[in-house]
Amino acid sequence: GYAVSEYETAIADARNSGKPVMLYFTQHNCRYCRIVEGYLGGETLRSAYAPSYHFVVIDVTRNVRGEAFQQQLMKRFRYRATPMFAFLTPEGRHLCTSYGGFNHPEDGLALHRYVQANKSVPLARDNPPGHPCGRADA
Repeated sequence: GYAVSEYETAIADARNSGKPVMLYFTQHNCRYCRIVEGYLGGETLRSAYAPSYHFVVIDVTRNVRGEAFQQQLMKRFRYRATPMFAFLTPEGRHLCTSYGGFNHPEDGLALHRYVQANKSVPLARDNPPGHPCGRADA
């Protein structure tokens, strides 16, 4: 399974381990989120993702940490809709954002391969066309 952490804990753990952070933005009534979570729970993605990232789940319908903190994260990572993934370098810098999850486990593996290959390269501006994370400005 996945070990889910609070945001600050994940950032500190990432600095110590060298693994990126994966923020997963979801909400209770998001049908597509449940589909993506099914893929994440499957062996294909779980075996790739679980040992590779520090996970933070952000339910945009629940303000567990307070509305100001949640709004700050949503603004920083350009939240638009769920499901959404934001990946951070081990130093906590924004690596890429993926909107809408993925349609097949292979899409999730392509995203994973990109993040792992570029986990020390923060996003300079917006994801270019054809980028595995999609367009950050779409």
